[in-house]
Amino acid sequence: GNFKGAAIDFFKRALHFEPGDPPFGTYDTVKHEKDNFQCTLRLSEKARDAVRLTKMEYKGEVGGTKLEAETLAARVFWDDPLVKEKAAKLPPGINIQKRKKTRAEYLKR
Repeated sequence: GNFKGAAIDFFKRALHFEPGDPPFGTYDTVKHEKDNFQCTLRLSEKARDAVRLTKMEYKGEVGGTKLEAETLAARVFWDDPLVKEKAAKLPPGINIQKRKKTRAEYLKR
């Protein structure tokens, strides 16, 4: 799955993000020997406190590429039961809202 995109969407919905707002966190990647990468998703204190999460860092498993390592870190974020609980309570994302509206218009015809 697209864990990285889902993490961005989570914070957009939770914090009502607008373009130009400070980022919710960073993906800090370290290159290991044998061209392996490991990434840690580090939340900003502001984002963590606003969403009321307990952890600031989510360290992923080692991956073969930088992108894979970032995705693995985002997956650790999604594995946090508190994140799952908070996500379930958020309003649906804008794409879901658009799809529901389109469907409703379709059903009216």
